[in-house]
Amino acid sequence: MHNRRARPTLRVLTDDLQSGWADPWPLRAIAEGRIEALHPVSELPHAVVGKAAECFGADEADDNFVGVINCARSASFLEIKIGQWRGAVWRDHETGVNWLVAAGLAKGDHLDRDDFYEVLKRAFDANDEAKYFPSEQDVKNS
Repeated sequence: MHNRRARPTLRVLTDDLQSGWADPWPLRAIAEGRIEALHPVSELPHAVVGKAAECFGADEADDNFVGVINCARSASFLEIKIGQWRGAVWRDHETGVNWLVAAGLAKGDHLDRDDFYEVLKRAFDANDEAKYFPSEQDVKNS
């Protein structure tokens, strides 16, 4: 059994988390393609990464997430919140691993085009949700 602690996918690191870092080194490593320097990724200095890791521990009974994200209709994404940051966690039931598959900011009472929930909703409406699941490289690097 793998460690259940939520970890971000590479797509989340490269696409979703362009700001909000407590330290600049991860963003620099990501830009330079030095992904191996980021391990363990569940401990990276970003509020939403830390919150995701904190919400999913060794015992599933102790998981502490907000609820299911409704706009992600064809997948069960679990919602986490910290400040203005929002995250979507997907649980791989085969391995027990929890993945932070999307992250973003809540904006404009969820009416802003760049709002986390609006971005997810558009992706699911366009049947473009596959990009949110962990890649082979994610699994290999976890």
